[in-house]
Amino acid sequence: MNIPTQRNSNVRLPRLGGVGPRRFAVSAILLMAANACPLPSRAAETSPSVEQTAQNQRDEFRQNQWVRLAGAEDRDSLIAAVLLGMPDAVEHVAINGHAEVEQGLASRFGQDPEVLFVLALACQMQDEPCGPTYDRLTTAEPDNAVHWLLLPNGVGPNSDQLKSAAAAAYADTHLRMVVRILRAALAGQPGPHPADQGDSEARGSALRVDAIERVPLPKFAGVMSTCKRSELENRNDCVRLGRLLSADRDGTILTKMIGSAMLRRFLKGTDEEREAIQMRREYVWLSEQLEASDGSYKAQLQSDLEKMGEWAALQQAIERLGKSSKPSPDWTPKDPQALLLSEERVPAPAK
Repeated sequence: MNIPTQRNSNVRLPRLGGVGPRRFAVSAILLMAANACPLPSRAAETSPSVEQTAQNQRDEFRQNQWVRLAGAEDRDSLIAAVLLGMPDAVEHVAINGHAEVEQGLASRFGQDPEVLFVLALACQMQDEPCGPTYDRLTTAEPDNAVHWLLLPNGVGPNSDQLKSAAAAAYADTHLRMVVRILRAALAGQPGPHPADQGDSEARGSALRVDAIERVPLPKFAGVMSTCKRSELENRNDCVRLGRLLSADRDGTILTKMIGSAMLRRFLKGTDEEREAIQMRREYVWLSEQLEASDGSYKAQLQSDLEKMGEWAALQQAIERLGKSSKPSPDWTPKDPQALLLSEERVPAPAK
Protein backbone atom coordinates (compact mmCIF):
# COMPACT_ATOMS: atom_id res chain seq x y z
CA MET A 1 0.00 0.00 0.00
CA ASN A 2 1.48 3.35 -1.03
CA ILE A 3 1.01 5.55 2.01
CA PRO A 4 1.89 9.24 1.58
CA THR A 5 4.00 10.70 4.34
CA GLN A 6 3.00 14.35 3.97
CA ARG A 7 -0.33 16.05 4.34
CA ASN A 8 -1.87 17.83 1.38
CA SER A 9 -0.66 21.41 1.57
CA ASN A 10 -4.26 22.63 1.40
CA VAL A 11 -5.29 20.57 4.43
CA ARG A 12 -4.96 22.22 7.82
CA LEU A 13 -5.94 20.84 11.18
CA PRO A 14 -7.04 23.22 13.91
CA ARG A 15 -4.74 24.52 16.57
CA LEU A 16 -6.83 24.64 19.71
CA GLY A 17 -6.02 25.47 23.30
CA GLY A 18 -6.79 22.97 26.03
CA VAL A 19 -8.57 19.85 25.00
CA GLY A 20 -9.25 18.92 21.37
CA PRO A 21 -12.45 19.70 19.50
CA ARG A 22 -14.53 16.82 20.81
CA ARG A 23 -13.85 14.22 23.51
CA PHE A 24 -14.98 13.84 26.27
CA ALA A 25 -17.35 16.66 25.68
CA VAL A 26 -17.74 15.21 22.19
CA SER A 27 -17.80 18.02 19.59
CA ALA A 28 -19.35 21.35 20.41
CA ILE A 29 -21.68 21.04 17.43
CA LEU A 30 -22.98 17.61 18.42
CA LEU A 31 -23.36 18.60 22.04
CA MET A 32 -25.45 21.61 21.12
CA ALA A 33 -27.62 19.35 19.00
CA ALA A 34 -28.01 17.00 21.95
CA ASN A 35 -28.88 19.83 24.35
CA ALA A 36 -25.82 18.92 26.40
CA CYS A 37 -23.32 21.20 28.06
CA PRO A 38 -19.68 20.43 27.28
CA LEU A 39 -17.31 19.00 29.78
CA PRO A 40 -14.49 21.34 30.76
CA SER A 41 -11.16 21.79 29.09
CA ARG A 42 -8.39 19.54 30.31
CA ALA A 43 -7.21 20.29 33.81
CA ALA A 44 -3.51 20.84 34.36
CA GLU A 45 -2.00 17.42 33.66
CA THR A 46 1.43 18.59 32.65
CA SER A 47 3.55 21.67 33.14
CA PRO A 48 2.54 24.68 31.00
CA SER A 49 5.66 24.35 28.85
CA VAL A 50 5.04 20.66 28.16
CA GLU A 51 1.36 21.32 27.45
CA GLN A 52 2.17 24.11 25.00
CA THR A 53 4.80 22.00 23.24
CA ALA A 54 2.33 19.12 22.95
CA GLN A 55 -0.30 21.38 21.43
CA ASN A 56 2.21 22.72 18.93
CA GLN A 57 2.99 19.15 17.88
CA ARG A 58 -0.50 17.62 17.90
CA ASP A 59 -0.93 17.67 14.10
CA GLU A 60 2.55 16.28 13.48
CA PHE A 61 1.98 13.53 16.05
CA ARG A 62 -1.34 12.54 14.45
CA GLN A 63 0.24 12.46 11.00
CA ASN A 64 3.22 10.40 12.17
CA GLN A 65 1.05 7.86 13.95
CA TRP A 66 -1.29 7.59 10.99
CA VAL A 67 1.63 6.83 8.65
CA ARG A 68 3.01 4.21 11.04
CA LEU A 69 -0.31 2.46 11.54
CA ALA A 70 -1.46 2.73 7.91
CA GLY A 71 1.55 0.68 6.84
CA ALA A 72 0.64 -2.22 9.14
CA GLU A 73 -1.14 -5.43 8.15
CA ASP A 74 -3.17 -6.33 11.25
CA ARG A 75 -6.82 -5.41 11.76
CA ASP A 76 -6.50 -3.22 14.85
CA SER A 77 -3.63 -1.12 13.48
CA LEU A 78 -5.59 -0.42 10.32
CA ILE A 79 -8.71 0.41 12.34
CA ALA A 80 -6.61 2.84 14.41
CA ALA A 81 -5.25 4.43 11.23
CA VAL A 82 -8.75 4.93 9.85
CA LEU A 83 -9.93 6.43 13.14
CA LEU A 84 -6.97 8.81 13.38
CA GLY A 85 -7.08 9.82 9.73
CA MET A 86 -10.80 10.41 9.22
CA PRO A 87 -12.23 13.94 9.02
CA ASP A 88 -12.35 15.63 12.41
CA ALA A 89 -15.20 17.59 13.95
CA VAL A 90 -13.80 21.02 13.05
CA GLU A 91 -12.40 21.13 9.52
CA HIS A 92 -14.04 17.98 8.12
CA VAL A 93 -11.01 16.88 6.11
CA ALA A 94 -9.24 13.54 6.16
CA ILE A 95 -5.50 12.98 6.03
CA ASN A 96 -4.33 12.83 2.44
CA GLY A 97 -4.32 9.18 1.34
CA HIS A 98 -6.87 8.11 3.93
CA ALA A 99 -9.28 6.64 1.37
CA GLU A 100 -6.63 4.12 0.33
CA VAL A 101 -6.24 2.97 3.93
CA GLU A 102 -10.02 2.56 4.23
CA GLN A 103 -10.02 0.45 1.08
CA GLY A 104 -7.23 -1.72 2.45
CA LEU A 105 -9.10 -2.28 5.71
CA ALA A 106 -12.29 -3.12 3.82
CA SER A 107 -10.58 -5.56 1.45
CA ARG A 108 -8.83 -7.46 4.25
CA PHE A 109 -11.41 -7.40 7.02
CA GLY A 110 -14.62 -6.19 5.41
CA GLN A 111 -16.79 -8.98 6.86
CA ASP A 112 -16.02 -7.93 10.46
CA PRO A 113 -18.89 -5.90 12.02
CA GLU A 114 -16.48 -3.73 14.03
CA VAL A 115 -14.58 -2.91 10.86
CA LEU A 116 -17.83 -2.09 9.08
CA PHE A 117 -18.77 0.23 11.94
CA VAL A 118 -15.48 2.12 11.66
CA LEU A 119 -15.84 2.42 7.88
CA ALA A 120 -19.44 3.62 8.22
CA LEU A 121 -18.33 6.17 10.82
CA ALA A 122 -15.64 7.44 8.44
CA CYS A 123 -18.24 7.64 5.67
CA GLN A 124 -20.56 9.67 7.87
CA MET A 125 -17.83 12.27 8.42
CA GLN A 126 -17.10 13.00 4.76
CA ASP A 127 -18.94 14.75 1.97
CA GLU A 128 -18.09 12.55 -1.01
CA PRO A 129 -19.86 9.24 -1.81
CA CYS A 130 -18.32 6.33 0.07
CA GLY A 131 -19.89 3.10 -1.09
CA PRO A 132 -22.33 0.58 0.38
CA THR A 133 -20.81 0.42 3.87
CA TYR A 134 -24.03 1.48 5.60
CA ASP A 135 -26.06 -1.31 3.99
CA ARG A 136 -23.37 -3.87 4.75
CA LEU A 137 -23.22 -2.78 8.41
CA THR A 138 -26.96 -2.85 9.00
CA THR A 139 -27.16 -6.25 7.29
CA ALA A 140 -24.29 -7.68 9.33
CA GLU A 141 -25.46 -6.33 12.70
CA PRO A 142 -29.03 -4.97 12.56
CA ASP A 143 -29.64 -5.33 16.32
CA ASN A 144 -27.65 -2.18 17.17
CA ALA A 145 -29.80 0.95 16.87
CA VAL A 146 -26.74 3.17 16.36
CA HIS A 147 -25.88 1.34 13.15
CA TRP A 148 -29.16 2.42 11.55
CA LEU A 149 -28.29 6.07 12.29
CA LEU A 150 -24.84 5.99 10.63
CA LEU A 151 -26.13 7.27 7.32
CA PRO A 152 -23.59 8.69 4.85
CA ASN A 153 -22.83 12.38 5.26
CA GLY A 154 -24.74 12.53 8.56
CA VAL A 155 -28.22 12.77 7.05
CA GLY A 156 -31.29 11.88 9.11
CA PRO A 157 -33.01 8.50 8.81
CA ASN A 158 -36.12 8.04 6.70
CA SER A 159 -39.23 6.44 8.21
CA ASP A 160 -38.11 2.88 7.48
CA GLN A 161 -34.63 3.46 8.87
CA LEU A 162 -36.03 5.12 11.98
CA LYS A 163 -38.38 2.17 12.49
CA SER A 164 -35.48 -0.27 12.14
CA ALA A 165 -33.42 1.69 14.67
CA ALA A 166 -36.35 1.74 17.09
CA ALA A 167 -36.89 -2.01 16.68
CA ALA A 168 -33.25 -2.83 17.47
CA ALA A 169 -32.32 -4.78 20.60
CA TYR A 170 -29.82 -2.27 22.01
CA ALA A 171 -27.71 0.82 21.31
CA ASP A 172 -23.91 0.75 21.36
CA THR A 173 -21.64 3.49 20.03
CA HIS A 174 -18.61 1.16 20.19
CA LEU A 175 -16.80 3.86 22.19
CA ARG A 176 -15.07 1.37 24.46
CA MET A 177 -13.85 -0.58 21.44
CA VAL A 178 -12.57 2.59 19.78
CA VAL A 179 -10.73 3.74 22.90
CA ARG A 180 -9.30 0.26 23.54
CA ILE A 181 -7.89 -0.03 20.02
CA LEU A 182 -6.47 3.48 19.98
CA ARG A 183 -4.89 3.25 23.43
CA ALA A 184 -3.19 0.00 22.44
CA ALA A 185 -2.07 1.36 19.07
CA LEU A 186 -0.59 4.53 20.58
CA ALA A 187 0.82 3.02 23.78
CA GLY A 188 4.32 4.30 24.53
CA GLN A 189 4.55 6.38 21.35
CA PRO A 190 6.68 9.49 21.97
CA GLY A 191 6.04 12.98 20.75
CA PRO A 192 7.91 14.26 17.69
CA HIS A 193 11.59 15.22 18.09
CA PRO A 194 12.14 13.48 21.45
CA ALA A 195 15.86 14.26 21.46
CA ASP A 196 15.18 17.99 21.15
CA GLN A 197 12.60 18.35 23.92
CA GLY A 198 12.56 17.72 27.65
CA ASP A 199 9.72 15.97 29.46
CA SER A 200 9.37 13.54 26.57
CA GLU A 201 7.11 11.06 28.38
CA ALA A 202 4.75 13.74 29.72
CA ARG A 203 4.52 15.28 26.26
CA GLY A 204 3.92 11.89 24.64
CA SER A 205 1.17 11.13 27.14
CA ALA A 206 -0.55 14.46 26.46
CA LEU A 207 -0.35 13.86 22.71
CA ARG A 208 -1.75 10.34 22.97
CA VAL A 209 -4.70 11.52 25.06
CA ASP A 210 -5.36 14.37 22.63
CA ALA A 211 -5.22 12.12 19.55
CA ILE A 212 -7.88 9.83 21.02
CA GLU A 213 -10.06 12.79 22.00
CA ARG A 214 -10.05 14.08 18.44
CA VAL A 215 -11.66 10.97 16.95
CA PRO A 216 -15.31 11.85 16.30
CA LEU A 217 -18.36 10.08 17.59
CA PRO A 218 -21.30 9.35 15.26
CA LYS A 219 -23.40 12.29 14.12
CA PHE A 220 -26.90 12.31 15.57
CA ALA A 221 -28.11 15.74 14.47
CA GLY A 222 -30.22 14.18 11.71
CA VAL A 223 -32.21 11.90 13.98
CA MET A 224 -32.48 14.65 16.59
CA SER A 225 -34.11 16.87 13.98
CA THR A 226 -36.43 14.07 12.88
CA CYS A 227 -37.57 13.32 16.41
CA LYS A 228 -37.87 16.97 17.36
CA ARG A 229 -40.41 17.64 14.60
CA SER A 230 -41.75 14.11 14.40
CA GLU A 231 -45.35 13.69 13.30
CA LEU A 232 -47.65 11.34 15.18
CA GLU A 233 -46.84 8.30 13.03
CA ASN A 234 -43.16 8.47 14.06
CA ARG A 235 -43.73 9.34 17.71
CA ASN A 236 -43.59 5.77 19.02
CA ASP A 237 -40.44 5.05 17.04
CA CYS A 238 -38.75 8.12 18.54
CA VAL A 239 -39.79 7.06 22.06
CA ARG A 240 -38.44 3.53 21.59
CA LEU A 241 -35.22 4.88 20.10
CA GLY A 242 -34.90 7.36 22.97
CA ARG A 243 -35.09 4.50 25.46
CA LEU A 244 -32.39 2.57 23.61
CA LEU A 245 -30.03 5.55 23.35
CA SER A 246 -30.54 6.44 27.02
CA ALA A 247 -29.38 2.94 27.91
CA ASP A 248 -26.37 2.95 25.54
CA ARG A 249 -24.27 -0.11 26.43
CA ASP A 250 -21.05 1.90 26.50
CA GLY A 251 -22.58 4.59 28.70
CA THR A 252 -21.69 7.16 26.06
CA ILE A 253 -22.71 10.58 27.31
CA LEU A 254 -23.77 11.93 23.92
CA THR A 255 -26.22 9.12 23.21
CA LYS A 256 -27.57 9.15 26.76
CA MET A 257 -28.26 12.89 26.52
CA ILE A 258 -29.89 12.55 23.10
CA GLY A 259 -32.06 9.67 24.26
CA SER A 260 -33.10 11.48 27.43
CA ALA A 261 -34.04 14.59 25.42
CA MET A 262 -36.27 12.48 23.16
CA LEU A 263 -38.06 11.00 26.16
CA ARG A 264 -38.52 14.41 27.75
CA ARG A 265 -40.15 15.74 24.59
CA PHE A 266 -42.61 12.91 24.11
CA LEU A 267 -43.34 11.65 27.63
CA LYS A 268 -44.28 14.79 29.55
CA GLY A 269 -45.50 14.17 33.08
CA THR A 270 -44.33 10.54 33.24
CA ASP A 271 -41.80 8.74 35.43
CA GLU A 272 -39.60 8.34 32.36
CA GLU A 273 -39.51 12.09 31.87
CA ARG A 274 -38.54 12.59 35.51
CA GLU A 275 -35.79 9.97 35.22
CA ALA A 276 -34.50 11.65 32.05
CA ILE A 277 -34.39 15.03 33.81
CA GLN A 278 -32.49 13.47 36.70
CA MET A 279 -29.98 11.96 34.27
CA ARG A 280 -29.47 15.43 32.82
CA ARG A 281 -28.99 16.89 36.32
CA GLU A 282 -26.36 14.29 37.09
CA TYR A 283 -24.49 15.01 33.87
CA VAL A 284 -24.42 18.77 34.46
CA TRP A 285 -23.30 18.15 38.05
CA LEU A 286 -20.47 15.85 36.93
CA SER A 287 -19.39 18.39 34.33
CA GLU A 288 -19.24 21.23 36.85
CA GLN A 289 -17.22 19.17 39.33
CA LEU A 290 -14.54 18.34 36.78
CA GLU A 291 -14.47 21.95 35.64
CA ALA A 292 -13.69 23.02 39.19
CA SER A 293 -10.99 20.39 39.63
CA ASP A 294 -7.30 21.28 39.70
CA GLY A 295 -6.20 17.68 39.36
CA SER A 296 -5.13 15.43 36.52
CA TYR A 297 -7.90 13.19 35.27
CA LYS A 298 -7.98 12.85 31.47
CA ALA A 299 -5.55 9.94 30.96
CA GLN A 300 -7.13 7.99 33.81
CA LEU A 301 -10.58 8.82 32.47
CA GLN A 302 -9.71 7.23 29.13
CA SER A 303 -8.39 4.14 30.90
CA ASP A 304 -11.55 3.84 32.98
CA LEU A 305 -13.74 4.45 29.94
CA GLU A 306 -12.18 1.47 28.20
CA LYS A 307 -13.01 -0.72 31.21
CA MET A 308 -16.47 0.46 32.25
CA GLY A 309 -17.93 2.90 29.72
CA GLU A 310 -18.00 6.70 29.67
CA TRP A 311 -20.78 7.45 32.15
CA ALA A 312 -19.36 5.17 34.87
CA ALA A 313 -15.84 6.44 34.16
CA LEU A 314 -16.99 10.02 34.65
CA GLN A 315 -18.69 9.11 37.92
CA GLN A 316 -15.52 7.40 39.11
CA ALA A 317 -13.44 10.43 38.19
CA ILE A 318 -15.63 12.60 40.42
CA GLU A 319 -15.50 10.11 43.28
CA ARG A 320 -11.72 10.00 42.96
CA LEU A 321 -11.77 13.74 43.63
CA GLY A 322 -13.56 13.04 46.90
CA LYS A 323 -16.95 14.26 45.70
CA SER A 324 -20.32 12.61 45.28
CA SER A 325 -21.20 11.45 41.77
CA LYS A 326 -24.80 12.62 42.27
CA PRO A 327 -26.05 16.11 43.12
CA SER A 328 -28.05 16.81 46.24
CA PRO A 329 -31.81 17.34 45.74
CA ASP A 330 -31.47 21.09 46.33
CA TRP A 331 -28.51 21.62 43.98
CA THR A 332 -28.87 24.06 41.10
CA PRO A 333 -26.30 24.47 38.31
CA LYS A 334 -24.37 27.64 37.57
CA ASP A 335 -26.49 28.03 34.47
CA PRO A 336 -30.02 26.79 35.22
CA GLN A 337 -30.80 26.73 31.50
CA ALA A 338 -28.34 23.87 31.14
CA LEU A 339 -31.08 21.61 32.48
CA LEU A 340 -33.62 22.71 29.87
CA LEU A 341 -34.37 21.40 26.40
CA SER A 342 -33.25 23.73 23.62
CA GLU A 343 -36.79 24.90 22.88
CA GLU A 344 -37.33 25.73 26.56
CA ARG A 345 -34.36 28.08 26.88
CA VAL A 346 -34.54 31.84 26.82
CA PRO A 347 -32.44 33.14 23.91
CA ALA A 348 -29.43 35.25 24.81
CA PRO A 349 -29.97 38.97 24.33
CA ALA A 350 -28.85 40.30 20.95
CA LYS A 351 -25.54 42.14 21.07
